[in-house]
Amino acid sequence: MTHGLAWRDSTAKHGIVRGVHRDSLNACVDPADIADAAVQALTGTGHNQRTYALTGPRAISARDRTSILADVLYRPLVFEEISLDQARQERRHRLPECLVDALALSAERQNSGAKAAVTSGVQEATGHAPRPLRTWAADQASSFTASTHKRPLHPSIGS
Repeated sequence: MTHGLAWRDSTAKHGIVRGVHRDSLNACVDPADIADAAVQALTGTGHNQRTYALTGPRAISARDRTSILADVLYRPLVFEEISLDQARQERRHRLPECLVDALALSAERQNSGAKAAVTSGVQEATGHAPRPLRTWAADQASSFTASTHKRPLHPSIGS
C-alpha cells in the first residue's frame, strides 16, 4: 500500500493518479500488518520455522485504489493510465536504473496476475485480519492533501 504514496503530489496538485495497468490486481498489504507480523514472529511463540505470505484482504486494481482514495479524501480523483515506457521515463530522472527496471518487472508480474492471490498470512501471524486499503488511506490522508514532498517515496509502476 505504501507505493500509493507516490501519488501524493499529483493528487494534491492535479487530482490525478498516473500509473500502468489500471485493471491489474494486487493484494497489497498495509505496512502496519507487516510490522505486526514481524513483531509477532520475533517475540511471539509458535513462529519458529514458519513463513507467512502477507497480503491485504483482497486484490484490488489501481483504478479501484484511486476510487477508494478519492472517497477518503472527499474529492474527485482521475486515474490516468500511462504506458510502461512512459512510467519508466518519468522515473529515470529520480531513481537509479536498476530500481526503474525492477519496478517495471514488478508491474509486468502484476499484470500477469502474479500479485492477485490473497493469503491468510496476516491472520496466521498476527491473529487479526489484514487491514483494508481504506484504513491505510485514511491513516495517510494528510499526506495526500498537502504537496510538500520533493520526491515520492516510490514510483507506482507496479503498486
